[in-house]
Amino acid sequence: MNIQETTQQFSFITQLNDAQRDAVTAPLGVQMIIAGAGSGKTRVIASRIAYLLSHYQVAASAIVALTFTNKAGSEMKERIKSYLPNVALPFVGTFHSYCVKLLRQYSSLLPFADFSIIDTEDQRTMLKKIMEAHGIEKHITPSKMQGLISLSKNHLPGHRSSDIPSAPFFNEVAAAYEKEKAQSHAYDFDDLLLVTLNLLKKNRSVTAHLQRTIRHLLVDEYQDTNEVQHELLKCLAFNEENKMVLDSICAVGDQDQSIYSWRGAQADNMQRFCTDFAPVRTTTIEQNYRSVKPILDAANSVIVHNRGRIDKKLWSAKPATNRLLSVYCQSGGQEAHTIAQTLQIARQKIPLNNIAILYRTHHQSRSIEEALMLAGIAYTIIGGIRFYERKEIKDILAYAKLLVNRFDRPSFFRVINTPTRGIGDKCIELASSTWDEHPTLNSLELLALLKNDQENGLNKTQRTGFVQLHQLLSYDYKSTPASTLFDAVIHATEYMTYLRKNYTDQELTTKLENVQELLSAVRSFEQEHPGAMLPEFLEHVMLMQEHEDKEKPLQQIKMMTLHSAKGLEFDLVVLCGLEEQLFPSARAMNSNADLEEERRLMYVGLTRAREFVLLTHSEIRTTYGTSTHQEMSRFIGEIPATLLTSHDTRQESPFARTQKLSQWLGTTPVPTIQTYGSRPVVPTPTQTFKPRVPISLRSAPVPSRPKAATPLTQRAPWLVRMPVRHETFGIGLIQEIEYKGNDEYFLTISFKSGVKKLSSRFVQRS
Repeated sequence: MNIQETTQQFSFITQLNDAQRDAVTAPLGVQMIIAGAGSGKTRVIASRIAYLLSHYQVAASAIVALTFTNKAGSEMKERIKSYLPNVALPFVGTFHSYCVKLLRQYSSLLPFADFSIIDTEDQRTMLKKIMEAHGIEKHITPSKMQGLISLSKNHLPGHRSSDIPSAPFFNEVAAAYEKEKAQSHAYDFDDLLLVTLNLLKKNRSVTAHLQRTIRHLLVDEYQDTNEVQHELLKCLAFNEENKMVLDSICAVGDQDQSIYSWRGAQADNMQRFCTDFAPVRTTTIEQNYRSVKPILDAANSVIVHNRGRIDKKLWSAKPATNRLLSVYCQSGGQEAHTIAQTLQIARQKIPLNNIAILYRTHHQSRSIEEALMLAGIAYTIIGGIRFYERKEIKDILAYAKLLVNRFDRPSFFRVINTPTRGIGDKCIELASSTWDEHPTLNSLELLALLKNDQENGLNKTQRTGFVQLHQLLSYDYKSTPASTLFDAVIHATEYMTYLRKNYTDQELTTKLENVQELLSAVRSFEQEHPGAMLPEFLEHVMLMQEHEDKEKPLQQIKMMTLHSAKGLEFDLVVLCGLEEQLFPSARAMNSNADLEEERRLMYVGLTRAREFVLLTHSEIRTTYGTSTHQEMSRFIGEIPATLLTSHDTRQESPFARTQKLSQWLGTTPVPTIQTYGSRPVVPTPTQTFKPRVPISLRSAPVPSRPKAATPLTQRAPWLVRMPVRHETFGIGLIQEIEYKGNDEYFLTISFKSGVKKLSSRFVQRS
């Protein structure tokens, strides 16, 4: 069957543009697909897999597609199913999940067949204990130590990163950490890759068997791979004579979006791929389906300043004009209020969910959050505490992990007295020292030793606590459904009662709902994976990287760092804090490699936008209590003036700023919340409003004898989101404010019973 016949037979091919079709229908062999932002990368990979299944009649078991997130893998599988509904799916998942699959498959070749996967918090808990024992806890945080150990593992021996310290204490702590994990029969996420790589290198018969089974490899986001992942791919592809033995390998990526060097990713791995797997067929996909043309032109103009990159130029069939606005502000505070004003105007035509505020570092969010709250704009910060990282969830999961792996020390010491069962600190120290003396014991054997030893000084309550824990950890996970085990653990520990005794009403409601959500998640997993037991569910949880919180309001502005924005898209993107030593960061000033990564961050930020981009920078910025004069970011200067409208708002009234922003967005000017000091006043049709500009922003000289401050009672006494009390309806939050004259306001208030509009005379501040 020739390409033309294939195109006619399979509709998914006809939906592709010429460059995409060229990549999807490429002959077998090694291929690098350079896919720019918004160019339909997921569609291309899914179509390539469907093409292998349909045109080449490849068995699903012979294909492995590796991604970097569960979300990307899920989207890919859904697309494949939509293209070929009746065909079995190949393995499509993250590097880590595939490595877990291999380690379970060949567990007899590992030092211990049953192992746990420990997450970041468990790593830091383990490291904190080790660092205290070495007396260095005041010199470096567990978080920093964990990051350094992770970075060292992401570099192969002989390729040590300059960021990894060579001080003796680092090697000592790292060695103690590895010993502790081995005693716990546990692996961290970095181990999953390294242990798999070592397994394949030391057992060539295993590698040869995999190579006979797996004939086609596809890797998404290749620019995000580290040295270990690149080496793992080579190990799967080449035999002992260093000859490529697979039928096809396809790597897809965009070097201009490589922004994770701090966790080991290497932007030049795409070039290394072309060298190590030569000869390589290269296909470049440049048509962008997301953004209007001026935004892409701006992104291209910025990224072209990076050297040594694989060249490409994004283009769009969506013409537009005046889509990028650069605003120069007096201060960070004025910048925040300008952003809030922009969003008040923008939401006339753009849903809040389609707007994002992107910043370089988290500390930039505070002033913007305050401005959004004053303006009554709902927002959410992406990157908060995830579901499976919440305390109550981790407590229950720790019990489950111990049922599967009784050597799991971090989980054991997490639950030993949670909920409280009369086992205090001294008793925990006894358990720890006893386990150190008998490292071959598992947790059940340890508990049996402690509860039966009549000379260890335990009182009746402590001994009873160990008996209860021993009974609880004796459940048989191999013959009992995971949902039944979770129900049993929660019931036996009286975990719900523990929560009710230890948390306030507001915290309690959230925590109880979280536990219920966990039980629902277990049951859903069992329904989706018939026959799956507790170990499979725990692996699923440990490999999860995202969990959407169903409690979020329907419409919210998204606030996040630029790193968190990769893979997302919005109608309007605000890039704030575009100043030298902030973005690009101060660290990048002395390193060309770091500066180029900062520029890639800018490129990622720009290409998140579909329709509009607002860039803001300030003359003065206060950080950690210190005010400094700032210089505009070089990245703004790299955008041609023909693409960018610049506006100096430093000495402009909020009213004039509103007019300018409305003109840019193509909307009708609307009243926005103006700020007198820290108090907002909402102008309405019945109120004559003359804006007053704070003294620091006026163009006129400051008088030698300034007027007396307006008394507080003469200013607007009500704020959006201010809590108030009503005699009948109780406590509520103000949503809208309307001034009626004679010191009377009509307040729209959200109470528990519903939304009411009341005169301010009938409510009081709570």
